Amino acid sequence: MKKILIVLFVLGLGFSAFAQNLTLDYPITVRVASDPIDLQGITDTVSFGTLSFGQTALSNLPQGQPRSTVNNAGYATIDYTARAEITSGSWTLGSNPGANTAVLYGIFTAALGASDDPPGRDVLLGDFGTEDRLGGTAIRASNTVLTRNDETNPENRGNNVYTTMSFRSLRYRLDTPTSGDTSEQTITVTIGAIAL
Repeated sequence: MKKILIVLFVLGLGFSAFAQNLTLDYPITVRVASDPIDLQGITDTVSFGTLSFGQTALSNLPQGQPRSTVNNAGYATIDYTARAEITSGSWTLGSNPGANTAVLYGIFTAALGASDDPPGRDVLLGDFGTEDRLGGTAIRASNTVLTRNDETNPENRGNNVYTTMSFRSLRYRLDTPTSGDTSEQTITVTIGAIAL
């Protein structure tokens, strides 16, 4: 990322009949990000471990809290986006669990930062709606999409995110297939951002 360093010098002048003129320099350093969006991912545990067919798993595992945390270090206010695809294995992502078909949901929540560990901020089954289903096409966060259904605090949503409070965690709900392949599957989630 290119950075521009701007140094401003403020010149103060004093005029008095009884004193000599005095000049003081006050250097002010300003750093400007050159990119409006600069997404930085945080390494988090995103494994649900071993699950059973027909099971629903939420981002509330006591030793991992599967989630993806992201931060926009650019200068633009943004809406986050998310999409998902199976990148290893024979499952597919769909709208209802079936043979070798899983359903993955995501909602953005506030994150404290790289060491986000949200005790007391567990997600619930009812926090996810059909508008939060992740698939091959990116969906954009809004007041109702990729957002906890009853969320009213804008600092806990993935849309209209200011750079001064841009850490968010994408929390998951996974509905496993009803039957099918039992080998390990890899789902890749891609988080993006759109400048407002």
